[in-house]
Amino acid sequence: MGSLKTFSYASLIAAALAGPAAAEDKLLREIATCAGRLSATLEHQWLVMDPASDATQAQRDRMVELLAAVQTRDSASRALARRIEAKYAHAALLQRATFGQDTREAEWARQRAKRQMTACSALILTAPPTQTASNSRAESVSGTPGLHKNTSWTGRH
Repeated sequence: MGSLKTFSYASLIAAALAGPAAAEDKLLREIATCAGRLSATLEHQWLVMDPASDATQAQRDRMVELLAAVQTRDSASRALARRIEAKYAHAALLQRATFGQDTREAEWARQRAKRQMTACSALILTAPPTQTASNSRAESVSGTPGLHKNTSWTGRH
């Protein structure tokens, strides 16, 4: 019974010591994943000529800055790998949503990508957009500044 007690204490101590590092690693993974998703979204928006690409680029740039702030020299390569994996996975999802032949599958992909981007947006604070001529037009069309009628993140019009 003594060895079980010693093992239990050792496990608790190891878990306590690993707690902050594990939380830091999780945050790094989330930020790197979102940076990759935002990069994929930006490139997709360029492909479909979506006017939201400027806002996405600003958001992606903020996420990359956040990633640079939380990564260390030791974690930089892991963060880059995670970012690249997330970018390719999200690009595939966006392609399926936009160009998929199966409408149910395309809708599923659209909703999944939207949920993922909503989660990423929650990681950074964004300033409200400044009022511009295009935002004025958009406000009169949809009633919401910056939201263009019949324009979604996929760029379908």
